[in-house]
Amino acid sequence: MGAVPGVRPYSDHVRVGVIGPGYIGARHIEAWRHLGVRLHGYARSTARRAEMAATCSEVTWHSSVDSLLAEVDVVDVCTPTDTHAGLVLRAAASGRHVICEKPLARSLDEADSMIAACAVAGVQLHVAHLGRYLVGYCAARQAVVDGEVGEPTELRLYRGGAAPGWASWFRDPARSGGVLLDLGIHDIDFACWVAGDVVEVGGEMLGPGHGRALLTHVNGARSEVIAEWGTAGQPFRASFEITGAGGSLTHDSAAGTLGRTADPMVEMLGEFRVAIRGGPPPRITAADARAALRVALAAAEAAT
Repeated sequence: MGAVPGVRPYSDHVRVGVIGPGYIGARHIEAWRHLGVRLHGYARSTARRAEMAATCSEVTWHSSVDSLLAEVDVVDVCTPTDTHAGLVLRAAASGRHVICEKPLARSLDEADSMIAACAVAGVQLHVAHLGRYLVGYCAARQAVVDGEVGEPTELRLYRGGAAPGWASWFRDPARSGGVLLDLGIHDIDFACWVAGDVVEVGGEMLGPGHGRALLTHVNGARSEVIAEWGTAGQPFRASFEITGAGGSLTHDSAAGTLGRTADPMVEMLGEFRVAIRGGPPPRITAADARAALRVALAAAEAAT
């Protein structure tokens, strides 16, 4: 395939520009450093740029998005959810491949415009749904694919911990979409990955920052997804139970039933890099991310 006009050809030394080096952006930077890419960064706050420059001296820091776009092949968007669309559209218009944190967007209309813009520009769009790279979740999904529990009939998933305290935008539903969109989407995507498309969605709030999504999948399986932003100091916990006619699979992070392997962030971004360099597509596609967004938005709306 020939070069797409306006799109930078990739090379062995992919240059990545991270926009938004907050909590999750810093995790992306750490993983990219492990992968050995040439790193650039942008933070809107002068103070944050100075703070990051002091600890990440190998990253070239920029004072504007335009300056960063001029120097990179890939843009990695790690900003608040309501800003994703504008930055992804800007990166696509500049002919840059895009990685975007989950959720893909704040609305389906935004998501569709982002996917369409990247397609028109001939650039790749990857969405950072880290849940598909966690060892226990990968193993469970493969066990289902291998028929170890038969066709899934019921999934129960929980994810919760202390409410994010590092940024105020999480507490504004207009920006974050609330707990079911921001946090619950991890397990909503996993449920879709395991049990297939969702044809019916319900939702309710169990308390402040504590929501439940009820999903019916195309094959009749049902999933319950509970997401909780708890009180300060509440330890993080994630669990699942997948039941089928032939048995069940369970995992609880609090029980320490699974050992740690390689950093899932490194594995995910490494898979995206391979795809950008002409390799096979990753296990999570932009279409998958849109599907999870559709369900999460419907659950959040039903819960209001």
